[in-house]
Amino acid sequence: MNFKQTITYATILTLLAACVPPKQTTTINTKTEPAKPVTAVALNITPLKQTKLSQTKSKVTVRIEPINEWSYHWVYTNLYTQKPDEIKLFTLKIEDGKKDYIKESKPNLFYDNENVRFKITISNQSDKVIRPSGSVLTIDADGKNLPVQKSQMLDYINAIIVPNSSKEMIISPFTIKALTSKNHGTIRFGLYELKVGDKLETFEWYYNFKKVFHTIKGQSTIHTEERLYPFNVPARQGQRTPGPKAVIID
Repeated sequence: MNFKQTITYATILTLLAACVPPKQTTTINTKTEPAKPVTAVALNITPLKQTKLSQTKSKVTVRIEPINEWSYHWVYTNLYTQKPDEIKLFTLKIEDGKKDYIKESKPNLFYDNENVRFKITISNQSDKVIRPSGSVLTIDADGKNLPVQKSQMLDYINAIIVPNSSKEMIISPFTIKALTSKNHGTIRFGLYELKVGDKLETFEWYYNFKKVFHTIKGQSTIHTEERLYPFNVPARQGQRTPGPKAVIID
């Protein structure tokens, strides 16, 4: 009786051990390419001398100032390539069903936010409620109208400034890619028909912009030879994994 129980317990333990999943991936070799520096573009925006950042009409002061801060991050794109099958001794015994792949992890540099940002401050010293949603904001670069991204201006569009109060809002009306024609030039902001009681006020600002090219320390492309089951290879090639932050540019 005791002998039968011993056999039963041993059998159960053996079955449980067999249920432990095998190691999915085995790293065979890793090669790292030397990192190469990359060039990142930032935008430096400064007001023209004749432009007043703060402008007051009908006891309402509007101020629009650029935010010259840019940050970046790295993202690795992973691509798998299967190696040609080779005849290996004892492969069937210890690696049955696995195949060898080369995983290439390639770094790509992305903006944390590629939208050009401005801070708008509206100070209302009148006895009227100010609703910017009824106004019209236009932006030109060297005379060429830039499409305004309304989705990046919701704080401004939905703002309500009651008498004797002020409100600060961050807007991102266009991307740095919208300024593709030149490396420097002039940006004009036009704020039309801001309603203050029965009056419709107009404001204008002019800025110089200049693209600044920064050299950033690169990240290495990594080639990893891995042995794994084919069903563990990502079904969709080019999957991305986050990498380190890059420098912050003021």
